[in-house]
Amino acid sequence: MAAIKSPGVTDIEAARYASNQSLAEDVVRYIAGNRNWTKLYGVKVSLCRNPKAPMAEVSRLLPFLRQKDLQHLSKSKGVASAVAAQARKLVAVRGKG
Repeated sequence: MAAIKSPGVTDIEAARYASNQSLAEDVVRYIAGNRNWTKLYGVKVSLCRNPKAPMAEVSRLLPFLRQKDLQHLSKSKGVASAVAAQARKLVAVRGKG
């Protein structure tokens, strides 16, 4: 936790930390709660793909993902079933539009 709170952590490092699935849940929650990092697309995608990310944060970030990333999430077995279901729903809605 101390490493992620360090002021020297760059945006790219934050995206790498967010994609690390063996990282502790409280660190992933800290990254998801940091507004400066969640503005970046790479961090959004990494958090949505991480099964330890909080569902509330993931559901808030899913509408901002690109169609291709949503399709990948909807077919992924490595994420929570609720995340995959919401991604499928967004793919269906965007496909009609």
